[in-house]
Amino acid sequence: MGPEEVCAKWNIKDVSQVIDVLGLMGDAVDNIPGIAGVGEKQQPNYWQSMAPWKTW
Repeated sequence: MGPEEVCAKWNIKDVSQVIDVLGLMGDAVDNIPGIAGVGEKQQPNYWQSMAPWKTW
């Protein structure tokens, strides 16, 4: 899976946003709990509502 496929799968614009997505969904490998009830289906809704005010 390359960068384009990752962005398409998680509905993000850049692979640098993967860290934020995993923070929302959680990541068992890195022991990040995430937000309860947020998975691959709910994550884009949270991400879209958060993206306008988030600055990099």
